[in-house]
Amino acid sequence: MTQRLIFLNSHRAKSGIVDGRPLRPEYMLLAHFFGCGAVDRTRTLDIGVDYEVLQEIPTSRTEASFAEICDAVADSIIDEAQRLDLPIQVAWSGGIDSTVALISLTRRLRARKELDRLIVCLSIDSIYEYPRFYEQFIMDTLRTRPMPTPLPSMLAEEMITVTGEHGDQLFGSDHLEKLVKGGAAQLPYRHVVPFYMSSRLTTSEQAERLMAYLAPQVERAPVPIETAFDYLWWCNFSLKWQQVNLRIPAFRQGRIGMLYRRTRHFFADERFQAWSLSRPDLRKVTDWRAYKLEAKKVILDATGDFDYFATKEKAPSLKRVLVDRARQGNDRYLVHIYEDFEVHFEVGRKRKLPLETIDTCNMAE
Repeated sequence: MTQRLIFLNSHRAKSGIVDGRPLRPEYMLLAHFFGCGAVDRTRTLDIGVDYEVLQEIPTSRTEASFAEICDAVADSIIDEAQRLDLPIQVAWSGGIDSTVALISLTRRLRARKELDRLIVCLSIDSIYEYPRFYEQFIMDTLRTRPMPTPLPSMLAEEMITVTGEHGDQLFGSDHLEKLVKGGAAQLPYRHVVPFYMSSRLTTSEQAERLMAYLAPQVERAPVPIETAFDYLWWCNFSLKWQQVNLRIPAFRQGRIGMLYRRTRHFFADERFQAWSLSRPDLRKVTDWRAYKLEAKKVILDATGDFDYFATKEKAPSLKRVLVDRARQGNDRYLVHIYEDFEVHFEVGRKRKLPLETIDTCNMAE
């Protein structure tokens, strides 16, 4: 029996073929639009090959606060580390999400007199992004180690690695920055998203076909999808989740099952997902500085840093460190993984695949 895919990176998805099997042209458009290989957690989309979902979309809802869930998730990670007698290393980028994860784990470890279990993995870019936090809460206080490049080499079976991944999937999408700042994010998605898609693809016809391809999947959303913000959040939450879940271990060769099981993306916990689904107000953002406001409140409560709370905006953290760019040169890595967690890794030459080459004539089969 043919194994099902659990991961495709951007270059593999855009190539339109996996182990000799073609991907649907609409799926290639989706990969170009989002810049990644999507796995549909609703199992609605036909992508051309069989795929498996690792984390189902929760059916539960919650009234717990974001801060309460932060403490509960931190306790769960600490419980696991105690049970396995493993240290906990936190990949701290200096950004909002990893700072929340570090604050939560530090607070709960200190309360449980287990702070010596913690190691903070960071780089000079981490310090640049939030120097005040580094000086006051990490330097001379917590054990640290330099963050290696490429980042996946930090993963190890003999420790639990915690990241700030999935914060964007809970709160929205980096695609929304221009729409929020331009005042269009709260307009009906049918009147905004086709134009946004057209700006990232080649033709308006491609945008229309991609919208049509996604339409039945959007209808499966368990919450109302009305605005452009709703739409792009839902796509991120339901289509990009698994790619984000696997993208760090995916760039390690061999079988990565144990490394994956030793990695804890702080915001991937089902309790955070239920919280996001329960909070439509999260998607009413009209000022980009209010994006991830609940996460910034946790940082404010811990640091008293009101300037950070009022002005900090999301910054990209992973693109520079997933692979060794100097070694990569003009090569491009095409990666896919089946459900046995064996990484299939191919090296190709750098080239820009023109979107016009995607067969759009037969998309409406």
